Amino acid sequence: MNNSQKTAGIGALLQGIFFVIVLVVIFAILPRFGLQGPNDFADPAKVLPFVASQPLVAFWLFPGDILFAVFLILTVVGLYERFQNNSPTLIRLATAAGLIATTLILANGTLGASIVQLARNSPQNQDTTATTFLTLSLVSSNGVGLASGGIFAYGWWATLVSWIALQARIFPNALNYVGLLFGVAGIGAIFIPVLGFLGPVVGIVWCLWLGVVLLRA
Repeated sequence: MNNSQKTAGIGALLQGIFFVIVLVVIFAILPRFGLQGPNDFADPAKVLPFVASQPLVAFWLFPGDILFAVFLILTVVGLYERFQNNSPTLIRLATAAGLIATTLILANGTLGASIVQLARNSPQNQDTTATTFLTLSLVSSNGVGLASGGIFAYGWWATLVSWIALQARIFPNALNYVGLLFGVAGIGAIFIPVLGFLGPVVGIVWCLWLGVVLLRA
């Protein structure tokens, strides 16, 4: 097994684990703190006290994207090495999308780190911190913010690498079809927000399965 393929497999497994943790946090932990929907996440009166009191949990929702970007770049670079002889043009396009996704997700995680710091300072100046939080949230997630842009680019990367693997018969066909579904969900999430919840569920299956296949190859 070459090092790039092993690196890609490790990165994919870590992405899958990250998705699992985030979904557990969103659906099992956050409702206990009154955070159950988009409106709650946009409310500084609810989010900032939660972040300040539960920094370890909040890490996975805000600065945790920095960690995810590291996992993603491992897989992007590793799959480029794996596929460059099978479909050089498409893998260049896929890698460009993957690098854009990594950059946007990393930037979003940096903003998330700022939100954590803001939550620590919120008791001293609640009016200012609330306004700053709303601004950071707007840049991060709403509309075509950093998070949406990162998911969109990530979707193109997953779609293209899955298509290359399907055409070259490199991975199991079922895995490639799951990757295509995951990628299309990421692309469509910017237009149909509900797909943003479907994506991580499918992403768990694709990333973990891809990681196992790459490490066993």
